[in-house]
Amino acid sequence: MYYCGVVLTCNIFDRWSNAYNVKKAKTVAYKADLDSQDYRNQVIGEMKQAISDYKATLQQLATSQRGLTAAQKAYKLSEGSYEIGQLSDVDLAAAQTALVQAEANRAQALIGFELQRPAVDLRAECRRSSSFLFRPMNGAD
Repeated sequence: MYYCGVVLTCNIFDRWSNAYNVKKAKTVAYKADLDSQDYRNQVIGEMKQAISDYKATLQQLATSQRGLTAAQKAYKLSEGSYEIGQLSDVDLAAAQTALVQAEANRAQALIGFELQRPAVDLRAECRRSSSFLFRPMNGAD
């Protein structure tokens, strides 16, 4: 006795499985695109903050220099007035205190500027290599 047969296997749900895999891949790609956009926005925000901080530091540096120059001139005038007897000890001490405060403000501004320098260097480096931040997403050119 001989038997002959053919076995045909057809997965009924194969099409649903493929559709699910395609949908899953599209979802993963969409999430990756959103993550990329979030990262780009975060980097741009940090760059804008660094620029703002740098401008504020430069302004503080300029302001402290003007304040120091004014305090130095005021102290020199006060010292001259004190020497000829037109100014009291208390007034001279007040001018000296203002000068010391202006020197401290200038030193603080210089320290702030030096601390800001790495961010400025990083910003310059990002500017040179930031084309990735402004390229179109989703393959659009």
